[in-house]
Amino acid sequence: IATCHRLSQENFIALYEMYKEYLAQNISIDKAMQEKLFATKEIKVLQALATNENLDSKLLKQLFTDEKLLPYLYTNPKTPEEKLYEALKDKRWHLALAENPNSPSELLQELAKNEDAEVLGALAKNVKTPIDVLYQLQLDSRFERDVKENQSFGTHIQTHNIGWLQ
Repeated sequence: IATCHRLSQENFIALYEMYKEYLAQNISIDKAMQEKLFATKEIKVLQALATNENLDSKLLKQLFTDEKLLPYLYTNPKTPEEKLYEALKDKRWHLALAENPNSPSELLQELAKNEDAEVLGALAKNVKTPIDVLYQLQLDSRFERDVKENQSFGTHIQTHNIGWLQ
């Protein structure tokens, strides 16, 4: 309930003491609720807030001041593109960037040059990964299944009436 259901102020208050971390993940929490959770300064709560795709942009900026939260912020679809491109310069954040469903195509293409299997695996699963990159990843048996399960790749195959090669 704390994570998935649309919350009223009363429900938020009732769940607050025991379920802060789960409340922070809920995309229906309003700005005041987000600020109350932010004020706790509890690391698990802040990590959950950092991944919330409806996080207030002002709070998002404030969270960027804590380096421990960067891996969570870089997976957040709401993170501004300029921050994602800044993160591309540091290999520590490549996995998070590859997992972000709003990473720009150019950034994902750059990440495809990576040799880290974890990063490439995340690219194979990301629905925003460009089709040409997915085709390349499919050639590697480690990522073939993830590419085939990628919704955008499946749509591409169906749209272009391409069958699976056995």
